[in-house]
Amino acid sequence: MNKTLTFRVLQRVISLPQLFQPTRSTKLYNRTSVETYTGPEYEEYLRQKQNPSRRVKNTIKNEKLANFREELPPPLEKLKFRKISNETRNLFRKMINNVKSSSYRENHNVCLLRGKNLIREAMIAGGFIRTIYFSELKLLEKLPIDIVQKTNLVHVPIAAMREMSDERTDGLFALATQQDAKTRQKIRTQRIESVKQKESTILPVTLICEGIKDPKIMGDILKVASCVGCEEVYVMDGCVSIWNTSVLKRGGGAHFKLPILPNQQWENVEKLVSNSKPDAVFLSHNCEEGLTIIDFKQDPVVVAINKGSSVLDTLKRESTVKLDNKEDRIKNAHIPSINFDQANWPTKQSVLVVGSISFGAYSFAVNLQETVEQCHVINLPLSRKTESLSPSIEASVLLFDALRQIGKNKNLE
Repeated sequence: MNKTLTFRVLQRVISLPQLFQPTRSTKLYNRTSVETYTGPEYEEYLRQKQNPSRRVKNTIKNEKLANFREELPPPLEKLKFRKISNETRNLFRKMINNVKSSSYRENHNVCLLRGKNLIREAMIAGGFIRTIYFSELKLLEKLPIDIVQKTNLVHVPIAAMREMSDERTDGLFALATQQDAKTRQKIRTQRIESVKQKESTILPVTLICEGIKDPKIMGDILKVASCVGCEEVYVMDGCVSIWNTSVLKRGGGAHFKLPILPNQQWENVEKLVSNSKPDAVFLSHNCEEGLTIIDFKQDPVVVAINKGSSVLDTLKRESTVKLDNKEDRIKNAHIPSINFDQANWPTKQSVLVVGSISFGAYSFAVNLQETVEQCHVINLPLSRKTESLSPSIEASVLLFDALRQIGKNKNLE
């Protein structure tokens, strides 16, 4: 019969065989783990317990720091990085909170990327990464190592990242530069080179987003535009910020692959679109009768026009398209409606407006109506008239249909 010994370890009574292996419970990041001691280790534990000055504090944490660089590829072992301290932890917290502010992002031309997939997509697309914050070196293994070596790296404990993040994080943040005129031109050049090498195609469609407030919907639209290869994307003033963290996450790197012009006004968009001389203008709107000024009778500008003010003269004066002498052109204009299967997408330039169609979009289409071959409202027929589709779904259906038609027509040519 085996003899047993009973003793107390960390306020717990454990009964073990004579050839015992004492255990104790420890806590790390609010998780309980069990350590098993051999005979000599237990004797050392007793000596440390009798002499507190020799006691090793947080053994597991020290082991993690000692093994921080173990089992890493050679390029990662040579990386130089800074560690965030308790003093600089507040600065990190302040930085994360600041980047969440739209005004701060615009003033400093910066955005926050979360997760290795989004950061990797931004790096591959040529986006400029200012700083990478990581909790473990292993997380950098799947990023382009040649770019990582040239980037400012900061090690941040995972607990600090979880405190700052309002959603689940994998322990990898990055600060990146937003698009500006130079980066947009760089994206255009890269896309032209990619087309020459037959690695991708460019869809001759300029997408305009109007009145989109939901970050997830905006991110989905940009993702679709990037997948089909839209020429450019204009985001009108009043839409959600495209550099919102939720938009960036749903966009999946589209911000660094596609020329995007945010915070646009209709007068400026009309000038830019007129220079490209499009052959067609399409508005995505659920209506079978088409659009007239009556559909926007609640709009303040329309109310002023109906009262006979000078708003119409102002619209005509600011327009880059020469209008005829009829003063009531916008009042009497009508944009016919067609079903999406009747849309004939030209192989040259065309414009698609998605989202909440406002009077600004209506007047934009009317001003271009006589200079383009087609100007239509595209209607997606639904089984119930009371239902409506998300702008991201409408954009997906129309853009992929345009990609199919244009690709087919080019093959016939």
